[in-house]
Amino acid sequence: MDYNLSESAKVVTGIQDRLSKYSEVTQMVTNLGRIDELSLGTNLARMIERFKNSFTGNVEVYNLHDIDMKGGCQGCIHCGFDNKCVYEGKDGYIDFFNTKLKTADIIIFAGTIIDRYFSSTWKTFFDRSF
Repeated sequence: MDYNLSESAKVVTGIQDRLSKYSEVTQMVTNLGRIDELSLGTNLARMIERFKNSFTGNVEVYNLHDIDMKGGCQGCIHCGFDNKCVYEGKDGYIDFFNTKLKTADIIIFAGTIIDRYFSSTWKTFFDRSF
């Protein structure tokens, strides 16, 4: 199917219109690495800033490197027995997930793809979200 530029612009405008009704809190989970003066000029940082400015409400951006994740899912299925992760109380991921992600109106993931894959930090994040 061939799309021209005007059709793509209509799709983007339609998405922005649908998202604009969520003006309270938008959570953006990113993998920017350590944010400093040098990394603020990256394409990803500029895209996040521009997208963040398209919302009227409060937008919170979280960097995966700032979330205390001690490790990925171990596959022990401990959570299946009593609904508790073996990491509970040992890192800050479970609190972050319950207080920030579960309460968000919208969650937007932004990260760089290198060699067709997200980073290992993203893998850890998605594994723990199970």
